[in-house]
Amino acid sequence: MGSAPAVIQYRPFRNTDPPQLADLWCSQPPQRALAQPMTTTLFEQKVLSKPYFDREGLIVAMDGSRMVGFAHAAFGPTPDGAGVDTRTGTTCLLMVGRHADRQQVAQQLLMHCERYLARRGAQTWMAGCVRPVNPFYQGLYGDTDSPGIFESDTETVRLFQASGYQTVQTRVILERKLSGFRPIVDRLQMQVRRQYMIQVDVDPPASNWWDACTTEQIERRVHRIISRRGEQPCGQITSWEMDRMSMARGVRAAGLMLLEIDHEHRGQGLGTFLVGETLRWLHTQSTRPVELAVIQIPEDNRAARSLFEKLGFQAVDRSLVLRKTATRPAD
Repeated sequence: MGSAPAVIQYRPFRNTDPPQLADLWCSQPPQRALAQPMTTTLFEQKVLSKPYFDREGLIVAMDGSRMVGFAHAAFGPTPDGAGVDTRTGTTCLLMVGRHADRQQVAQQLLMHCERYLARRGAQTWMAGCVRPVNPFYQGLYGDTDSPGIFESDTETVRLFQASGYQTVQTRVILERKLSGFRPIVDRLQMQVRRQYMIQVDVDPPASNWWDACTTEQIERRVHRIISRRGEQPCGQITSWEMDRMSMARGVRAAGLMLLEIDHEHRGQGLGTFLVGETLRWLHTQSTRPVELAVIQIPEDNRAARSLFEKLGFQAVDRSLVLRKTATRPAD
């Protein structure tokens, strides 16, 4: 008679797990959302060193002594960004390696994450990290920002949808090669250029504790548009070099995020000027010239999408923001 199949065990993180976590990460099939390669040191720096890391929220699936999957549940910030708010939780990342019961392992990992979130009092559950509920994996999953789940990550999307998560927002990922880029020059942009200038602030202080925790290990640059008359900035965009994504693609890439133009200055060409000058700076004035720029924006934000498409950006993927009202998972 054959031996009985091994029973998968699900347990919280242990200090001896990082090497297997890194190996499991590196074994994943190529996908644009996932930075590679992962190392034990990088995982410790980006995940385990966070001040709010809770070992109970990082659940691993073990087939004997072999790790076959893991999932990580955590929470978002308080409204002022000064602490953790357990009312909104998320399964930040879920990953399963090669295994005969791959789908079952994924389902069980998600269920364990939901149990953890429920125990801590989460009233809303998210799928993946979505700013500001982005406690972990900035720069490791999702290109330029915390995207939820990439649509091209079909297995994960189907898993959450089958578990009752509903799409509440769709985002589009746009990118542009910067070789040969030139800012738009027309009558409106010439007027804007005479009246405004761009100021670049390298690695500025974080605005609050949460931002410091989530962005401490990425070098940010805030590009601000300022009137030449010396008035306050009327818009800004943040860029950062996506080192891990660049290694995987073989091209130096930068992420763009948090584009803002003051309401009273919209529709005047300032956004086009700000983004155009930011791209030019990244490609020609950065200490390490950037060859590819990436941004994600809500798909229903037609004005923003039109702006970036006018500057030569093209859609390369979509991401889904998935949410579920908390229920009591079965024991």
